[in-house]
Amino acid sequence: MLETMANAVLPLCRGGRSHLPAGAIGERADSACTVLFAGKPVKSCTVFAAQADEQEIRTIEGVADHGKLHPLQEGFKEEHGLQCGFCTPGMILAAQALLERNPHPTEQEIRWGISGNLCRCTGYQNIVKAVQYAAGKMA
Repeated sequence: MLETMANAVLPLCRGGRSHLPAGAIGERADSACTVLFAGKPVKSCTVFAAQADEQEIRTIEGVADHGKLHPLQEGFKEEHGLQCGFCTPGMILAAQALLERNPHPTEQEIRWGISGNLCRCTGYQNIVKAVQYAAGKMA
């Protein structure tokens, strides 16, 4: 019983996201642990397992459809929206949540929609272009 209760208060990133670098877990400064929690992008290291009970959770692994790239993944590839890849899961999931709410966002809305994710490699321009690419394909 005690072990079950302890697991219920562990952050989501401790279960199923153990492949993240040690410094990534619990810092909230990056987007490597981003999931869609009830349709909203959150850092899994800020959500307790008990809060996730009976909630819909989508991870980057669930974005592709049976091996076929999602338009966002395709956009990141075609528009060179990634470099090291560390922020890519968070960027894609934040953009997916944005496009589900607003299928035709402006550049400013895209920049606001991904603003919770830190990318240390790019100037964000190609990430914005990748989201615009996906919005066009999904329209």
